[in-house]
This record gives sequence, C-alpha cells and structure tokens, in this order.
Amino acid sequence: MQNKFGEMIQELRKNKFPGQSLRKVGDSLTDEHDFKKFFYTQLNKIELGFVLPSSELLSKLLNAYDANDQEREAVVNAYAQQITEEKVRMVAEDTNVEYAKVEAAVFNRKRPTGKK
Repeated sequence: MQNKFGEMIQELRKNKFPGQSLRKVGDSLTDEHDFKKFFYTQLNKIELGFVLPSSELLSKLLNAYDANDQEREAVVNAYAQQITEEKVRMVAEDTNVEYAKVEAAVFNRKRPTGKK
C-alpha cells in the first residue's frame, strides 16, 4: 500500500515549518496547540504510514498547520482513500475473501440514483 497520506502530511509540515525538525515541530504543537507530550513520535508514525490518525486528530493537525482549503481537501482525500483501503484489506484477511472481490464490492458498487 502506498503512503500517499503520510507523505502529504510530511510535505505539509515541511512547508509550514521550513527548516524545523519533526521533533521541534511536535514539541511546538504540544506547547501551542495542546497535543500530547512526545507527540512527535506519533507524528513520525503517521508520516511513515505506520498508523492513521483518527479524523478528530487529523482535523486538529490541519488546524495547527493552518492548512488552506486546497491543502485540507487534498489531505482529507488521501486520508479517506488510505483508511478505506486499509479497512478493505482487513475485511479480506478476516473473512478469507480475495482482496479484489472485497474491493470490487466497495468501489464498484452502483450509486443510488434517488429514484424509487
């Protein structure tokens, strides 16, 4: 699985806090935006793709980064795609159904037209 979401979070951090290390940014988020102590460790895991944050944490992070509407939309789209792919993978593994079949059921379904 690609880590497009984590790469976008890393790029956003580097653009918003040029020249600052991940630890320094994490510490400033802790001090200025009430993130948990040692948040930089969680931020590192997010950027590397080891964990996906909750949607609440993502919103808080985007606010702390002062992301504009375009940045916000791009990050949220990457987040939604990655979290959905992770859930599909988990369902496929847990049920012993081929990934492609579960994926097809999720992504190739017909959308309701609103007509009854």
